Amino acid sequence: MEEERRLRRLRKDLQLRQETLTAAIEAAESRIGEIDALFCQNGFFDRASEERVRSLQAEQQDLRSEAERLMSDWESVELELARLA
Repeated sequence: MEEERRLRRLRKDLQLRQETLTAAIEAAESRIGEIDALFCQNGFFDRASEERVRSLQAEQQDLRSEAERLMSDWESVELELARLA
């Protein structure tokens, strides 16, 4: 009985963690897309300062790294949930 409760609570905590990770991944990917859209605008690189371009490129790279880390965490949670099923 106690073990069942503990497992239910653990599954619930993992599901909440997975939802949080999913939202964070979606936010990072959305911002990456926004930056891509800026880079694709006609004349963007002619109008934007080098500092602005470098800043956006660095932000995009940071977001890609963060999204990869978050995906790895999500996959770990998914495996743990499957193990507990």
